[in-house]
Amino acid sequence: MTILVTGASGLLGAALQRSAPATARLLLTAHPDDCTQPHMLPLDITDARAARTLVERMQPTVIIHAAAASSVDWCEEHPDKARAINTDAAIHFSRLAQASGARFIFISSNAVYGSGARHREDEPTAPVNEYGRTKADAETNIQAINPSGIIIRPNLMFGFPPPGGRDNQVSRVLNALSAHQTINVVNDTYFSPIASDIVALMIWQLIPQQLTGIINIGSAERMTLYELSRLTARVFGLDEKLLEPISHRNTSAPAPRAIDTSYDISRLQSLVGTIPSINGQLALLERQLSDVGA
Repeated sequence: MTILVTGASGLLGAALQRSAPATARLLLTAHPDDCTQPHMLPLDITDARAARTLVERMQPTVIIHAAAASSVDWCEEHPDKARAINTDAAIHFSRLAQASGARFIFISSNAVYGSGARHREDEPTAPVNEYGRTKADAETNIQAINPSGIIIRPNLMFGFPPPGGRDNQVSRVLNALSAHQTINVVNDTYFSPIASDIVALMIWQLIPQQLTGIINIGSAERMTLYELSRLTARVFGLDEKLLEPISHRNTSAPAPRAIDTSYDISRLQSLVGTIPSINGQLALLERQLSDVGA
């Protein structure tokens, strides 16, 4: 099984590499500026000709399209560029998969949801920012072009970023608390946070099942960033008193955020079983860090 992974230098891309089954032959691509490993193929996903040439030459069995402009604020400030990366390129890869007979797996986002809580896959999308709109528009087109594909909506992902990768909530908190610095953390927006390694494992479990449609991937728990940060401090033995809870109303981010993008993960659980608790996921990260230091 030959699997093409775009965005291989990102948080999820790195996790997919760590847990790939032995039967998978991975073809890893990353933006030319982000090719951190010699076996990665440089690819600008907005270059339609280069993307087509790659797919036609490599003939992958599965395409996991994880590449994206994932900074919510950057997308808000650069809507045209965000749409070219997150919508247009995703649509093009979906067409390439359909034409070549490859299975297409699109990595979307919890940002496609708006108001409400415990969101289900079958409810209408209602994104509140440009990032969410680019993902929602990509989903709509992909479902029309390639109905046999899978759309994965990971919730807020956390983990140790790969070299040169963007920080996430957990790594940001670990960096601050390890340096004995206070950090402001929003305590009134809700998520179903999940470790990138767990998301990757779920994707590998879902691929052989020949599913179609949309799947929410998140933890069963609903919590704020502050609650996640407190759990992180406790698991890693750091001082949670350095965490300062604030309201989202007191932030000055360019892009609005939905108040609650927590998930109903009934479909996911019916397919893969019980999802580890967030505390358990953090404990796994802590053990990984201990193993590296051992």
